[in-house]
Amino acid sequence: MDLTDIQEIIYFASGIAAALTAAYLKMKASGETLYPVQKIESGKAKIKTLTESNELLGSVAELISEISADEVSAMLAKKKELDATTGISTEQKALTLGMMFLNAMKNEQ
Repeated sequence: MDLTDIQEIIYFASGIAAALTAAYLKMKASGETLYPVQKIESGKAKIKTLTESNELLGSVAELISEISADEVSAMLAKKKELDATTGISTEQKALTLGMMFLNAMKNEQ
């Protein structure tokens, strides 16, 4: 390979780079994009949802940390017992477990 071949390769690569840059600038000026905007917006929504979920989980973890491990174990056992019992509504289960939670919170203060 001699000097003229190297120069031709450099000119060719420079031409391609200039053409790609010009095409990109033209597309950007006309408002077109090269990336999927909907996927990016969907990703932003998922990130926001996960962030909110993590904040909520942090609050729940903070509440539970105020209750002893024995009381948490008792609540989990009660939930399993209630799930196995037929004829109990979801509202009754929630009320029972909620009362256990409130009593546990009172005991910690």
